[in-house]
Amino acid sequence: MDLIKAILRTSLKIKISALVLLVIFASCWVLAYAVARRLEHDMTELLTAQQFSQASYIAEDIQIKLQSRVAALKKVSSSLTPEIISNPQKAHEFLREHTELQTLFKSGVVLLSKDGKGIADEPHFSGFGMAPYGEREYFKEAVASGQVVFGKPRVGIMSKRPVAPIASPVMDSDGNVTAVLVGYATISDTSLFGLIEQATFGKSGYVVISSARYGVVVTSSNPARILDAIAKPGVSQMVDKFVAGYEGSGVAINSKGVLTLTSAKQVPIAGWFVQIVLPVEEAFAPIEQMKRYAYGVAGFLALVATAIMWLLVRYAFWPLEVAAKSIYYMAKGKSPMHRLPVDGNDEVAKLLTSFNLLVDQRQEAERALRKSNDIFQTILLSITESIFLFDAAKNLVAINPVGAKRLGADAAELLGKNLVELFPPQLARQREVIVDNVFMTAEPLIHEDSRDGRIYSNAHYPVLSKTGKIEALVVVATDITERTRAHDLLEAERRLAQSTLNSLDEQVCVVDAHGTILMVNRAWQDFVRGHSENPLRLGVGANYLAICEAAMGLSGEYARAFSAGLSGVLSGGKELFSLEYPCLCGSTQRFFIVKILRSPSADGERAVIAHLDITERKQMEDQLRELATTDALTGLPNRRSFLAHVSEELHRIGRIPHAQAAVLMVDIDHFKQVNDTYGHATGDAALRLFAVTLGQVSRDVDMKGRLGGEEFGLLLPGSDLIAAQIVAERLRMLVAETPLIQETTTIYITVSIGISLLTTSDGNVDAVLNRADQALYRAKKSGRNRVAV
Repeated sequence: MDLIKAILRTSLKIKISALVLLVIFASCWVLAYAVARRLEHDMTELLTAQQFSQASYIAEDIQIKLQSRVAALKKVSSSLTPEIISNPQKAHEFLREHTELQTLFKSGVVLLSKDGKGIADEPHFSGFGMAPYGEREYFKEAVASGQVVFGKPRVGIMSKRPVAPIASPVMDSDGNVTAVLVGYATISDTSLFGLIEQATFGKSGYVVISSARYGVVVTSSNPARILDAIAKPGVSQMVDKFVAGYEGSGVAINSKGVLTLTSAKQVPIAGWFVQIVLPVEEAFAPIEQMKRYAYGVAGFLALVATAIMWLLVRYAFWPLEVAAKSIYYMAKGKSPMHRLPVDGNDEVAKLLTSFNLLVDQRQEAERALRKSNDIFQTILLSITESIFLFDAAKNLVAINPVGAKRLGADAAELLGKNLVELFPPQLARQREVIVDNVFMTAEPLIHEDSRDGRIYSNAHYPVLSKTGKIEALVVVATDITERTRAHDLLEAERRLAQSTLNSLDEQVCVVDAHGTILMVNRAWQDFVRGHSENPLRLGVGANYLAICEAAMGLSGEYARAFSAGLSGVLSGGKELFSLEYPCLCGSTQRFFIVKILRSPSADGERAVIAHLDITERKQMEDQLRELATTDALTGLPNRRSFLAHVSEELHRIGRIPHAQAAVLMVDIDHFKQVNDTYGHATGDAALRLFAVTLGQVSRDVDMKGRLGGEEFGLLLPGSDLIAAQIVAERLRMLVAETPLIQETTTIYITVSIGISLLTTSDGNVDAVLNRADQALYRAKKSGRNRVAV
């Protein structure tokens, strides 16, 4: 505080130098701070997005693999008959025949009776009959709910390895549970979790897959944590959110007391969630290094600017310093009033010229001032503002009662005092500079200052003689405290609103009731500059409704919808309007969502319009949709997509009288032998060849799909039983006649086909597929290479 007072009492040269240098210092550091904060924000968003993308990829991969295992269990469960369940030997042979289960569940598959006793297992363990399967939570829940259940990950009874049990109930024709088929997926199986146990993220990051329901770690890139308990509620904020179903990223302290950046994605089918964890110290290390560099550069630039500025100010103010000393000696009577030498035509020269004029006019001004004093006193008594009259020597010669009251003294005590004696030293010096400027320029001057917590507007009017010389000075002080505070509050609110808009990533503007743009944010300006040949066309003052009318000829549908929505919000008919629309930005097709929000104000209706770029989200949705509906090996729709089309066809048949359709269930005969004899690569080639053959006998309206393994489906809309049999026979013969040629080996395969018609009595897709599957079973049982209805 003492240092500030000392600076304020010093010379004008030092004040201006200090002020300019302070601005330079502040500008450099503010710029460095803004750049550092922006860099920190952008890199944090990028790192968070990358980490969440990795977690999403892992979760989606596990979701698909678990779905395939659930589908395999359901398929095998639906094939179990009471005869097989009641005969352990047949049950064991049945499990052994379904080799796909051993591939998917490498820790084994067991068939349990309804009361929890073991019927058969594959591979067989000697202690199988004594294992307490009936006490397991997944067995009990599968029997009670009749649904597939994911059990608590644990060490397997027989395999002695960490496993994830999946239980599928076996239903009889009345829908009652008769047995439970349980598959044990090995947690270290690379076909399920990939290479998660060897995965690394940075130097100390790691991945964890946890079961929210059972509070246990399923697997982790840290093998020591497999089957370990997850953090208890309240220990880790992010884990608590992930257990509750949250998907996203955040920074929080983990159970070990380490501040980490964590991203998580749910695996819905199993109630698991995938976490990728990276310590904040490692994640944000590059950001901290860049911030230190930016601050160092700012400090260096500020020091250079300081040295240059000091030299320039010292040189510029040297003539003024010499003149000030001369005027000081005149004012103290140590030197007679005389003209000062003038050199040049700059501001200092003008100041000295004005001083010389002041010396010539002083005596004449004093005489004229005394003549007008009586008139002025009368005027002072009738005005509510503070009125001060000073002579040419800056002595107070008149004051009204309001002015005397504000100075806290009687008017008689104040008259005759010099300007510097009426106010505190700092304020007096400021007033003296202003008064001197008025005397020199003979021009009125208005300025504002504060005193005792109040703000005053001080108007200085020179009193001129008939010859144009200044005789006195009138000062009118008006209390503008409340008006200034109201204006400052309004301006602060405006700046806050603009800053808030500038902080948004969306392109935002505010329009009035007529659609005229009143305010835009920085993102709006950047987008317009980058994608518009005429940025002013979409700037402040442009009419958005007129822009929409001009655009109707280019993108009529969306422009009309936007114009109607904006008009509806501005008229008060609706509070909110939103619209997704495509936009051709240069040669790139992008997608945006616009939201219009009604925002009434004191001067009429307004609307806030925000445009958000959702191109990346749309592209990701398209990619995920393709991955979710297509079989990667054959290129055919997968089971989920095929079942969805069958369901749509069922609805069509229910709506349209006399509509008909058929489903073919196709299975490649002895496909396991092809794999065992020639290898899986040849088996994959056989599946792709069959997919091509299936396309040769189907129409464009038919729906093909791979249901799993060597099983395929064909939906024939508009086909009756005879037409379906013709297609099935053509397919069967074409497959038998089309060899698979692999280098020097030629392989012939055959297929068995089951046919089922869609009827209005079918309640769901399962009813249709069950009939087709039963027909397929009959075709295979009767010798394969057959078509059965």
